[in-house]
Amino acid sequence: MNPALWLYRGLGPANPRLKAALAHFGSPEAVWQRGREDGFFTARERARLFSRDPADEPPFSRRALCWGGEDYPARLSALPDPPGFLLCEGDPAALAGPAVTVAGSRTPDAYGADCARAFGRALAQGGAAVVAGVAYGVDQAALEGALSAGGRAVAVLPAGFGYLTPAGCRDLCERIARAGGAVVSEHPDDCPVTRQAYHQRARLLAALGDRLFVPQCAQKSGAHLAAAAARALQKPVYALPGDVRTPFAAGFWRLLQEGGQVCVYPHQLLDHPQEEPAAPPPPPREVPAGPAGAILALLHSGPAPLEGILAGVQAPPPAVLAALSKLELAGQIARGVDGRYRRVL
Repeated sequence: MNPALWLYRGLGPANPRLKAALAHFGSPEAVWQRGREDGFFTARERARLFSRDPADEPPFSRRALCWGGEDYPARLSALPDPPGFLLCEGDPAALAGPAVTVAGSRTPDAYGADCARAFGRALAQGGAAVVAGVAYGVDQAALEGALSAGGRAVAVLPAGFGYLTPAGCRDLCERIARAGGAVVSEHPDDCPVTRQAYHQRARLLAALGDRLFVPQCAQKSGAHLAAAAARALQKPVYALPGDVRTPFAAGFWRLLQEGGQVCVYPHQLLDHPQEEPAAPPPPPREVPAGPAGAILALLHSGPAPLEGILAGVQAPPPAVLAALSKLELAGQIARGVDGRYRRVL
């Protein structure tokens, strides 16, 4: 008897009614036992659910982390539509503890792929799991980086294990599971990938991490689905600046417009970064020309938010963003927890 799979097929994936039903009845077994007589379900829902018997559902092929179980990821409970179960290959313990979700372009340039891999490695070394989709590009590079550091990696499938997509990532998934990480899916094995499945996966990616990091993405990218899901859960979104002459600059700019923060160092994504030795004070710097100089002049009177800088500096927004990135990298300005930029003396 497989009541968890029966309930999934009856109500469908990513259905808020699933959470409500489990909260009302307590478990899938209780739904089967009491759901017919209880007035909780609509007539249509009762017809879909009770026309089948849970005993007819096949057993799960992999370890199932079911709602209410001790190994069910607590982070997923914050979702309005959490999965009733996760099928897991590997170690479920990888889903607990500090974690950072990485999402981005499927076709990054060399800079984006290298940064994703380097950040994945640094995050693993800092004690955080790297969560990403099973996908080519940025996601794959970040997971590879975590594995190279001997860290925890968590990969989320958009379909059932019987339809592992993309097939070229099968070896990566096997290495993640062998290394003590986890590969998970909210779908039974016989569920193929659909367009809607990527929207559903985005919420899991956002929920399983403490924050979201986007090394590189275009203006129209699946990474924005994960960013929107993270914002809905009130989790911070970070983006890595890059070359403003590439199409990826538009994706970076969109993330900032929607509330994202600039990230240039991996330790910005860690809850407890290792302390670095104090460096000697730098020599006095010359005031740069162009937008960078205008930014420093504007910040001389006090901290300012990004929108204030864009309005106060007479230059195109991409040039202002590029100057901000260079000044941050040079240590001449810093962004505070309130989102405002300030000069560093």
